[in-house]
Amino acid sequence: MAQAFCRLGSNVTLLEAGPRILPQDEPEAGDLMPSRLVDDGVDLRLNAMVDRLWQNGDTIHVGMDGQELKGCPTCRRWPPPHVGRPGTGQGRSGL
Repeated sequence: MAQAFCRLGSNVTLLEAGPRILPQDEPEAGDLMPSRLVDDGVDLRLNAMVDRLWQNGDTIHVGMDGQELKGCPTCRRWPPPHVGRPGTGQGRSGL
């Protein structure tokens, strides 16, 4: 979806807590996809550890690695259902 939104003209930042995307898939897929995403304009951040997440009006703020990212949510429900619930993907966020 990140690639599709980018191709449609949106600015997309994809955060991944691990060292590579698609960790459950074949290693070749995880090695190939980052360059394709970046070539299409996705701001891909690997090993991204989100330490703060908050909303101010219609803007979502993500604090990570001493930086603050701002954006609009890609979901209609805020917070997303997985945020703050153990065992449901906490630590991986899409913005």
